[in-house]
Amino acid sequence: MTVTTRIHAILDELTRNTDRIDDAQLDAIADEIAAANHIFLAGAGRSGIAIAIARFASRLMLLCKSVSIVGETTSPHSAAGDPLIIGSGSGETASLVALARKAKATGDRGNLRTPTGHLQDHPRHRPHHR
Repeated sequence: MTVTTRIHAILDELTRNTDRIDDAQLDAIADEIAAANHIFLAGAGRSGIAIAIARFASRLMLLCKSVSIVGETTSPHSAAGDPLIIGSGSGETASLVALARKAKATGDRGNLRTPTGHLQDHPRHRPHHR
């Protein structure tokens, strides 16, 4: 496969995935982020989600949002209504599922981002490979 063929395959996949985006879902989470006093982020897995979460945290800070990554020593205690955004490729990482359940039980806004969309206040079904 040539480089050009690979680039076209990537662009085709991006186009197919773009067609699956639900603007109303993204607007809901964007509104929640904009209104939040503090945002908590968590992620794990070998797919690099933890790194992506750290990058997302940096972007939120550039927007002057108060943000913490769960587990860091400087993370403050959460308050009811604080959004918790969790990235998980499988949606089955035990520590992240437990975190999402605890957040929902205590009134935080738990959002475990998974292919299946379970345990979410704003379910997001991300395209993924099989």
